[in-house]
Amino acid sequence: AHARCDGRYYSTIDDVWNAIPEPFGPADWEALRRTPVQANKIPSYGPIIGGMDVDENPALGSSQSDSLDSTIPDAKGMPSKMAQGAHFIPRNKTYAVAFGPAAEMALGQNLEGDEEKTKKRHRLVVGVQETRGKEKQKKAGTGLKHSNLNKLRIKGQKEYIENRPCLLMLPLLSLDDTKAWKSGDPYSALFCAGGFDSVDGGAANLNVSSEVVYIDTLIEFLPCCTREDLELATGLLSAFTKGLAQSLSTGECLDDWETNPAERRKLVNVQQNLNGQVHIPHLREKNLFRPLRVAKVRFDTADDGLPNPPDPFLLALKAAIIWSWRNGEKLLPGCFIPEEDEWSEGDELMHEYEERLRQENIRPSDHLKVARGLGLAVDETTIFKVD
Repeated sequence: AHARCDGRYYSTIDDVWNAIPEPFGPADWEALRRTPVQANKIPSYGPIIGGMDVDENPALGSSQSDSLDSTIPDAKGMPSKMAQGAHFIPRNKTYAVAFGPAAEMALGQNLEGDEEKTKKRHRLVVGVQETRGKEKQKKAGTGLKHSNLNKLRIKGQKEYIENRPCLLMLPLLSLDDTKAWKSGDPYSALFCAGGFDSVDGGAANLNVSSEVVYIDTLIEFLPCCTREDLELATGLLSAFTKGLAQSLSTGECLDDWETNPAERRKLVNVQQNLNGQVHIPHLREKNLFRPLRVAKVRFDTADDGLPNPPDPFLLALKAAIIWSWRNGEKLLPGCFIPEEDEWSEGDELMHEYEERLRQENIRPSDHLKVARGLGLAVDETTIFKVD
């Protein structure tokens, strides 16, 4: 059923797609790889790639929270100020190192046959150490998981992306255009939510409706995707899902991942159950009586001091993980979720921001415009007394 959001309706994930098993193979994984030329169009990836061959250990130090960092990208139409910073490649190192093969693809590298493949992949993901004085610290600019192109402000990301697979954001780009994206280029993305029904009776408190997810995560009504938009996004999601399934089936990410045995076992179980097929999305047929309404958000050009839009490759990668998780085939791990009290400051700031927005909607802040609208003779030198 469509989810209601303040009197308007958006379609849910299950409204939009059927999940149908299809075979995958080596070509599906290789199809995701950027070329070195494409990766070089993203200047901030230069130090990350350069760090791969530095004769230092990977920076497997503790992660730092950057949920309130003002340089994290956001999208128009979403309550992003003071929202949590979502990481596509997890910020926690024990999860992030499983993304070595995916980082290799995003950065246009090919480490097949390299004797130091695992260590180089770790450097690509978490960065490389350097000596400062008597201490070892992460070298600035290294580590894809630290890049702002790997982040996005989303209210409720902890609950609806990491705790429960409820939100899909997909670039409205072809696979070729996703790989050829240049740093700072604007693009639109599909935004679609679904509810969550826990299959584990002990986790019933995680259940949530799609209506609640939409109300929590959108700040305004957005334009809707066209049928062509949906077909484009479906093709991209299918490509990344098949590619990740192939990567997991070969055990590439498992070879790199010894830092979290419990989570690694979960991926081994998925690997053993794939049997050469994975559920991919199939766009439902047109229905004149129940047309699909899927929200469209926009990432603008990085200018006037705005952050760069996130890398659409990494956004699509995260969408494929969430899609596969919804279908019982989680192909890569999500992010470690901190204890609740670690997020209390961000939650409080988010509440203050929402209250400020509500007040601004009630009481106009531009007194000059209001006065002119009332027909008063005023100019920029007029002094207003506000009670």
